[in-house]
Amino acid sequence: MQAGKEAQNAMLGSLMDRLKDAQKMVRDETAKLQAELAESQYEGFSEDETVRVAVDGNQRPVSVDITEAAYSLGPERLGELVLQAAREAHANSIGAMQGKMQTLAQNLGLPNVGGQ
Repeated sequence: MQAGKEAQNAMLGSLMDRLKDAQKMVRDETAKLQAELAESQYEGFSEDETVRVAVDGNQRPVSVDITEAAYSLGPERLGELVLQAAREAHANSIGAMQGKMQTLAQNLGLPNVGGQ
């Protein structure tokens, strides 16, 4: 009876060690991914490519470039072009983040919950 309890305790201890190792790996890989995303930049352009918006991997705006041609279209149209470029930059950033998260999940042996 005592030997059975000792074996159970040893198995439980081993399981706890493996869980701690897995948690550390997830923390480390997640921190690495967050740093990588923060250093990345994603661009978006207006449909006529007269406005460019760049965001980082955390979807924070980094820069906006507007051509003279865009300025000459007037404030209302310029606003539309900036919005188009910002939306595209945001979508590109989100798409990259999702791809990197999916890769992280696969590397960690997690199931593909996104269905992609």
